[in-house]
Amino acid sequence: EVEFAHGKKLLPKAHLSSPVPVAEKRAVYTGELKDGLHHGLGKLTYPDGRVLEGEFREGKIWNGTGVTFFGNENVFVGEIYEGNAWSGHGVLTLKDGNVYEGELSEGKRHGQGKLTFADGSVQEGEFQYGQLVSGFGCIRYKDGSVYEGRIHEGKRHNQGKMVTKDGAVWEGHWEADAFVKGALTFASGEKLEGTFRGGKVWNAVLYSKDGGVKLRWVDGAAVDHLKH
Repeated sequence: EVEFAHGKKLLPKAHLSSPVPVAEKRAVYTGELKDGLHHGLGKLTYPDGRVLEGEFREGKIWNGTGVTFFGNENVFVGEIYEGNAWSGHGVLTLKDGNVYEGELSEGKRHGQGKLTFADGSVQEGEFQYGQLVSGFGCIRYKDGSVYEGRIHEGKRHNQGKMVTKDGAVWEGHWEADAFVKGALTFASGEKLEGTFRGGKVWNAVLYSKDGGVKLRWVDGAAVDHLKH
């Protein structure tokens, strides 16, 4: 049963407007009708007070703003354009706990936005068809580390800077999520500067807090700097 502003009217389940009939059966619709369906300007008010309003066509929202339910416990709050609830700007909350806020197009994250994962990590920047892509972005990891810099296909790539939870700072060049060249400054003030390969120090120098040389690496092997 669906309650309308002018009274009550029984409708077959097939006539309940999408995206999720179960949620909308509990909603109150106020607005225009055609052949027993939401059609024209109207508003759906859900039990929790959230609303979906705009232009309806044949029982479905066509253009408007508000909250829509779809799938299993997925919620979208934002703009609806030509029947597509995933276009424009909005907030998308998925059943896995991930939350995206920003621009969407054709059902995907597309444009400037922020994706917060259930574990607390964050990706922020420009998305294209669901992925954080080339350009400047920010990634916050669940352990508290923060990366700011260039990103390609969701990975750290090119120039960037990462600050870890223990205060260490990685600044330099990244390739496909791997740090390959630059400086690692420890919270103690010591600095390791050079190149890295396969996650290991390759050709680099470790400087003390006062700038003195403590150790060198050549082709991945530590050497006595006094002999060079």
